[in-house]
Formats: sequence, structure tokens, C-alpha cells
Amino acid sequence: MKNFNFEIEHLYENGNIDETTGYLCLYVNGRNRKSRFHEHEFYEFFLTLNPVVHYINGRVEELDRGSFVFIKPSDIHGIMYEKCKDNDIINLSFSKQIMENLLDYLCLSKAAVDNIKDNCILLTEAETISLVRKMKRISNGDKNDVMYTRILIFEMLTKFLKEKKLEKDIPKWFDDMCEQMKEQENFFIGTERMCEITGKSREYISRCMRKYLDITVTGFINDIRLAFVASQLVSGNKSITQLCNEAGFYSLSWFNKIFLEKYAMTPKEMRKKGKYNESFDI
Repeated sequence: MKNFNFEIEHLYENGNIDETTGYLCLYVNGRNRKSRFHEHEFYEFFLTLNPVVHYINGRVEELDRGSFVFIKPSDIHGIMYEKCKDNDIINLSFSKQIMENLLDYLCLSKAAVDNIKDNCILLTEAETISLVRKMKRISNGDKNDVMYTRILIFEMLTKFLKEKKLEKDIPKWFDDMCEQMKEQENFFIGTERMCEITGKSREYISRCMRKYLDITVTGFINDIRLAFVASQLVSGNKSITQLCNEAGFYSLSWFNKIFLEKYAMTPKEMRKKGKYNESFDI
């Protein structure tokens, strides 16, 4: 696996989306820009206007014009501007609250959306032109046109979810369990705690994980534990061994292996290169 050499920034809603409207839309001319890799606590859609090279969660993907990409708070990503001559994009970032409201309206599970692995769909040229026109109206227009923008976010989300054929019948107990497992006291214990929370067997939970999230129970728990360690590495001073233990990993060598697989860098490299920054100039 290629080892990437970059710094990671953590972007907050404060300073990166409008606090009144809950969103921010920007047209980005990528020429003469430097790549900046980041994770953020809000959601983002972006549309490529030219072919671009995109880094996300340890892999590099070449995106054609019309690539419609959904970025979640757990993703580490960035446009690799140096790799392409023309790499224009237009992006729309929006708050967690807007996403939660839309999911409630659609009767969809946040856990199912947050666990989507394939983050991109390719639009037709007609769809691309139409979406660019709609997004440019936001980036160049009246910030007070909140209803138009929220309708557009709704259209973009449903377009993406329809293409991904996302299940709509995830039971509430399963969604609640996924949310509760993000707490350290729960993911530290792991599968046993999932059984305690739900009152269901490991085998049944495992089948539901496969059905609703297309992931194993072990993979689900490891993803949560790794996200916890990654966050602590760039914001705290605890040793890697201590963080490994606090997350619930009992083998440092195994932890290092799966961390490298997920983030394409070692924990030491992430600590060295990672930094938090409350502002972001896309």
C-alpha cells in the first residue's frame, strides 16, 4: 500500500458553513491550488466539472467529469490538485442538523447512511449541467434563499440514496444500537455490549450487520475504534499504546496493521502530520 505524505486538518461547522442557514456552497477553481486533506464534522456533496484525482480513506480514485461525491463526517479526503491540469469542482457543505432532519423525514437510518462505502455516482452530461446550474445559483446568489437550497440538498441526497439502493427498513433497535456503540464505554467492550444493549444474540446481530450495513460485526466495531484513536492522535497527547488499549485493541501489532489499511499511514505518521484547524479555504 502506498504511504501518503500529508497533513490532516479537522474542520468544524463553525467557520466552514453559514451558522444561520446551515450550509455553504462554493465554486472551486483548482488551478494553482495545493492539496489539503481533511475530515470534518459536517456533510458535503461535491460535483466534478473536470476529471480530478481524489484521495479518500486511504485510496486514490480518478473521477471523471460529472462525478457526484458524498462526503461523511468520518471520511478523510482531499482533491489532489497537483495531479491534474484542470480540476474544478463545485461543493455544497451542510450541517449535521440538516442531515438529521432529512433522514427523519425520509424515515432513514443515520447508521445506514454513515456506513455507505461507495461514495460516488457518475451523472449523465445532462444531469451534470442541470446540477451545476442549480448549485451556481446558491454559490452566486442570495444567502437568504434557504428554502431553495434545502430542497436542493434533499434532491441531491435522495438521488444519491436511490442510486445506492439504500435499505429503508432498518429497525429502530438496530439504529439505536449503532449510535450507542459510538460511546467509548460500549465500543471498548465490543460485541458483548451490543448483545447487552439489544437483548439479541451475536449471530442475529451479525446477520443484521450484513443485511443493513454490508459489514461484519468485527469490521463495524473496528471502524469505530479506529476513528476514536485517529481523533485522539491529532487532538491529544496520550501514547499510541494507551489509545490502543482505551479503544479496546489488545494487540498493538494488529491495531497498527488495520490502522495502516484504513488511513494509509501509521498512527505515528498521523500524529506527526495531523492538526486541527477551525478555518478552511477550499
